[in-house]
Amino acid sequence: MFSLISCQENTSGECGKGLKWKLDVDSGVLTISGTGDMDYYGGQDLPPWNEHRNSIKSVVIEDGVFSIGEQAFKDCKELLSVTIPDSVVFIGPEVFDGCDKLDYKEENNLLYLGNANNEYHALIKTKAAAASYSINQNTKIIAGRAFYQCSSLQSITIPNSVIYICDYAFSETSLKNVELGTGVITIGLGSFQNCEMLVSINIPNSVQSIGFDAFDNCPELKYYSNEDNTLYYLGNDENHFYALIKPVNSGITSCEVDSNTKIIAGGAFFNCASLQSITIPNSVISIGDYAFTGCSSLNYNQKDNLCYLGNEQNHYHALIKPADDSELTSYEVNSNTKIIAGSAFFYLEKIESVKLPASVISIGDYAFYSSSLSNVHYSGTSDPGKYSLNAFSLSDKLSSVTVPSKYTDATFCHATITKESKSTKVFVNIIALVALLLFCFF
Repeated sequence: MFSLISCQENTSGECGKGLKWKLDVDSGVLTISGTGDMDYYGGQDLPPWNEHRNSIKSVVIEDGVFSIGEQAFKDCKELLSVTIPDSVVFIGPEVFDGCDKLDYKEENNLLYLGNANNEYHALIKTKAAAASYSINQNTKIIAGRAFYQCSSLQSITIPNSVIYICDYAFSETSLKNVELGTGVITIGLGSFQNCEMLVSINIPNSVQSIGFDAFDNCPELKYYSNEDNTLYYLGNDENHFYALIKPVNSGITSCEVDSNTKIIAGGAFFNCASLQSITIPNSVISIGDYAFTGCSSLNYNQKDNLCYLGNEQNHYHALIKPADDSELTSYEVNSNTKIIAGSAFFYLEKIESVKLPASVISIGDYAFYSSSLSNVHYSGTSDPGKYSLNAFSLSDKLSSVTVPSKYTDATFCHATITKESKSTKVFVNIIALVALLLFCFF
């Protein structure tokens, strides 16, 4: 009896916030279901089905899963088929490495995985070396490390269908020129890192976030710079200053972001220890992870134990992090805040609850990753983190995010939601009004 129970327990469980896995041992079918992002794996962190990896013949990922974690199915030697639904927008590096029997959809020396409606949903890797490739017009995702170390690759055009370029997708290639399609929303971590021959790349107006070190060590890349030559930008013909990538000099002490800038890339000012002040205009809609990590001299606009950056019109435009000495368990974000920066509450152990105002339009990757959050309330009516990655992953105490009854999306940063009833909201408003009247009376 003991061995039977043990076997049953080892063939199912959780594999991410809101996700479950189940293996049918007889058929070898592994099913991933639920709503959310899959956990990352690698090193000592092995996927929960790892002991069965040589028995897995088919993987069925159901609609509602948003991401597939790094090395999730690595070395599944008997894996023959994988179904990836349209809901998946991110595939980490090395997910299918060592799956030598896996049947891909092949076209023009590129290998794809998808579903019955779109066999080309995700570009996984190359089949053979080439100087350039033609990506299928139905492809939505370029998986992590898809072209990693393809030394022959010199140029590529990303079709308008692609929305997500995943981590290290083109890292360490010989790319010289890149044309991004007008549908690209996210450029992931290290996507073009160590592309030492890269000269030019356009950043279309569709892009909403750029990950940490996306263009690290691209010495030939031609940037745009502002009038005082302190900041490097990438953009397009309409807006040269669309994305702030990094300062010209890491010893920078102050700067003013261009009024046309929409994005501050992940790691933009990483370890700029001399930076004391920065002006972030209202045009900015996204700040990547670790953008200001290591800026030990930076003066923030602090309020209620939270650190903000902004401008003269709005001092609280972007929430960067909690105050370093904060012991609070509950936070209420300022009502003028538009952005929650990537990794803002990353690994914050004491936090239990946070209230987000309707003004928030953007939440960065890993914003609440591995925190002790148990209660999140958002006052807006649409998802500000629709394409955010792992915003609440490993925040195990959080069961759902509370949103208004008029909320229009199915999830919040890929997390499950609970809608407030109208009667509850009316009751809360009445209580607040009564409290105000009593305060005025006495």
